[in-house]
Amino acid sequence: MSDHEHGLLILAPDFDQLVLNDAPGQRIQRAEQQLRDALEEVESLKRRLELENQYRGITALAKWMYG
Repeated sequence: MSDHEHGLLILAPDFDQLVLNDAPGQRIQRAEQQLRDALEEVESLKRRLELENQYRGITALAKWMYG
């Protein structure tokens, strides 16, 4: 067995452990991204609601002023 082949055999268990160790971190990163996306959607909906409320207020004022 060459040194190169021997090195691959030694790295294989470490690689599997690395994948196992990295999996929780990846799940956390995905959850964090989902949370950021959800918060962005909430902010977008809040802006839309504010604009709709402003429009309703302007419409009501215009009806009051101009009948």
